[in-house]
Amino acid sequence: MTPIYIIKKIRPAAVFILLIIAYACGQNEPPLITTDAVTGITHIEATGGGNVIDDGGREVSFRGLVWSTDPRPDVDSHIGMTEEGEGTGMFSSRMTGLTPGTTYYVRAYAVNRVGTSYGDPFEFTTEPPTPDVAPAEMIETGPTGATARGFIADDRGHAVTARGIVWSREPDPTVEVNEGITTDGEGTGAFESAVTGLQPDTEYFLRTYATSRAGTAYGREIRFTTAPPERPVAGTADITSVRSYSAISGGTVYRDGGAPVTARGVVAGTREAPTTDNYVIITRDGRGLGSFTSVISGLTPGTPYFIRAWATNIAGTAYGRQLTLTTPEPVPPVVSSAVVSDIEASSATGYVSVREDGGVDVTSRGFVWDRKENPTLEVNEGMAVVGEGTGDFSVEMEGLQPGATYYMRAFATNEAGTAYSEQTQFRTRVRLPAVTTVSMRGYTDVSAVFSNRVTDDGGEDETFRGMVIASFENPDVDKNEGITYNGYGRGDFTSQFAGLKPGTVYHARAYASNPAGVTYGRQARFTTIAVCGEEVTFTYKGETVTYGTVEGHDGTCWMDRNLGASQVAVSRRDAEAFGDLYQWGRLDDGHQERDSDSISVLSASDRPGHGNFIVAISSPYDWRDP
Repeated sequence: MTPIYIIKKIRPAAVFILLIIAYACGQNEPPLITTDAVTGITHIEATGGGNVIDDGGREVSFRGLVWSTDPRPDVDSHIGMTEEGEGTGMFSSRMTGLTPGTTYYVRAYAVNRVGTSYGDPFEFTTEPPTPDVAPAEMIETGPTGATARGFIADDRGHAVTARGIVWSREPDPTVEVNEGITTDGEGTGAFESAVTGLQPDTEYFLRTYATSRAGTAYGREIRFTTAPPERPVAGTADITSVRSYSAISGGTVYRDGGAPVTARGVVAGTREAPTTDNYVIITRDGRGLGSFTSVISGLTPGTPYFIRAWATNIAGTAYGRQLTLTTPEPVPPVVSSAVVSDIEASSATGYVSVREDGGVDVTSRGFVWDRKENPTLEVNEGMAVVGEGTGDFSVEMEGLQPGATYYMRAFATNEAGTAYSEQTQFRTRVRLPAVTTVSMRGYTDVSAVFSNRVTDDGGEDETFRGMVIASFENPDVDKNEGITYNGYGRGDFTSQFAGLKPGTVYHARAYASNPAGVTYGRQARFTTIAVCGEEVTFTYKGETVTYGTVEGHDGTCWMDRNLGASQVAVSRRDAEAFGDLYQWGRLDDGHQERDSDSISVLSASDRPGHGNFIVAISSPYDWRDP
């Protein structure tokens, strides 16, 4: 409803009294508001809010929160108050500056022209107090690191479970957001922290922190600037393996001076204090901290040098201590005495070591050997080259003569010349000789003459030779009925036997003997000429038998009994004189035994291949077909 204004004139010439009477139709009351629950409670802050549900018919000009330790704070009596705009609706407000471990009451409020309204009070308690942390103190500052001292003055009733330092190139580093953090135990008191991984000549922000059940507290932030980078600190390694053209050294980069070491190595010069700008030889051996090895090559023999390790970073180049060396003039290598093993008839193995290279590379090494003393690379019967360099090596010498004395020397060659080991003498083993029974030159009833030949003496000049004979097969030098000794060495020789028995089957073999053993030629079989009336001796069915002989009316000489007979016949029907039952033309294969089996299958050859007696059942009654 529109207000009605009434103007009344009380006194015509002096004063008018204006009466304004306002009438309202509908609401004309304070706002209606509620208080939200408090969230985000810490030891010094909390978040609350409210909701202006109705403005009461008048515009809400102010709204917010009031809080106090008294149960019913208001806009006139409070510890803290916020203003959060105007109008109806929900709002949120952050309460700050609270006291840790304290109970508060908060109410939302809203103000219009009619009055001020409040929501119900909400009770909450802040978190316990965080530790009391003093500002850090910088003890030492370098290019890439620093040392800071922290101090936790009071844990405020809750044990400090972690403490340390946080830092960053941005302000207000925390334990969550930082470029570096240390953890330095727990509890109150002083501690020191190593601040590492810094950049040289750079500003940093640093704070002490302490954490308890109440939360994490920080000391006042301090600023510090790291020192500019310095040159590295390097040391020179001892010089080893000095040779005519090279040596080995190196060094260690102990500190990088606060900036990366981008190069390192060794410089060598013929004047003192060589540098990376003034040197004869320079090596470049990687980068960074740590030890390294340098091979210094290209030196001049017989020359003194000054050696220094070096390391470079952005601040410059640093050098280690200066060492000296003098390269030696090259000399021939040093070769140890050679050893020979595994000696065979035609081979042997030599072992040796090149102990020193004489200051320069050994380009060739090996063995030379000869049957004459002191073989060389130029005069020898055999040579083997086995690689290069120093160290142990071996070689198998092949193609040697059996039973020969050899002289062997190892050699090693460099640019200064060739050196030889002391001479080593060895003798190859002999092998078995080779002998053959060439031919039988003739025989009588009591003698025989043979031609033989030693084709290989096995490397032993004193190879004895001769022949053995017996009425049994395969006589040898230990078991025989006669033996000849016909000198020694290679070549042809003649062996002659006397005193043999007439009509006797003999077996003869040539032999040759040296330290490796005895070998035999092929066996010769012959029968001495029989003299009728004399006994004859031969081997029958594996046994030596002796029969008498008799002369027939036609002058033919016969044995006095059949083969296999046990005695001379004493009558026409003397069964002991019948002997074995040979089938005509068939060899001694067992068929002639009186107890042999018989078959009726004729044989297709002179050698049936069995010992059965073949019975022919039809004419012509022969045991063969055909």
